[in-house]
Amino acid sequence: MIKYTTISTDEELINLRKNWFNKNIHVIAMDFEGEYNLHAYGCKLCLIQVFDRFDFYIIDPFELSKIELKKTLEDKNLVKIFYGAGSDINLVYKQYGIKMNSVWDLKTFVDTLEYEKKGFYDIINDVLGINIENKKKFQMHNWIKRPIDKDAIQYALTDVQYLFLLKEKLLNMVIREGKTETLIKRLIKSRIDYDKESIPTIFKSKEFKILTPEERELAKKIYNIRECYAKQINCPPNLLLDKVNLINVTKNIDSIERIKPNKKINEELWSRFKSEILQLKK
Repeated sequence: MIKYTTISTDEELINLRKNWFNKNIHVIAMDFEGEYNLHAYGCKLCLIQVFDRFDFYIIDPFELSKIELKKTLEDKNLVKIFYGAGSDINLVYKQYGIKMNSVWDLKTFVDTLEYEKKGFYDIINDVLGINIENKKKFQMHNWIKRPIDKDAIQYALTDVQYLFLLKEKLLNMVIREGKTETLIKRLIKSRIDYDKESIPTIFKSKEFKILTPEERELAKKIYNIRECYAKQINCPPNLLLDKVNLINVTKNIDSIERIKPNKKINEELWSRFKSEILQLKK
């Protein structure tokens, strides 16, 4: 059982930063848990896990101000070790406009070493010989719910527990294999482009790409209507219309009449949603 301290007020977060400064702690291991259109509409930062080599912390962003989160995550003097930081960096930028600084992403080391299996738990197993149990149990967990399940917190803390050790092992492997220059090049190229337009996953799919130009435009209109309704009732967009059905409706708009709505969707709302889609017919 990992012992940890909960940080749930601005004052506690400020004091934590002061404590790190006073103890000359300038490198921490960090990871996020978020909601990604799985239990509610949109993407949201739900939890921040931290290990500073000595102590573990659970930071609850729901209770904190944007300004104090920003001071912590944008602090250039505080190095944050992550594994696969890309989605985490994008999440806090989209939600808060925070541009994270001094992120040490160990996934870059793994790419340099050309591991075939690059999942976090695969790497922990391969490099450290540690098998983390129940890793799938909380992969679909609803991190929005409060209070957070105690077992879920323990699971979340394992994501930062081994990052310092993993960093040392991977760095030694890079040096031993003579790939230091390759790593440096990857680190230089890995800078996040915050101005890059975000493209919804469905528009990157093979099914979307094989549509005709006219069908693609129709798919985007259906997608926008779906987003509007999903946001209105705070539900995952796929609950209204998943990718397969969205593509099928794009090819034959009348096929929406044959779709049985999810039981969680109000009949009156589904009727309005369906009517709005049908109005797109030429």
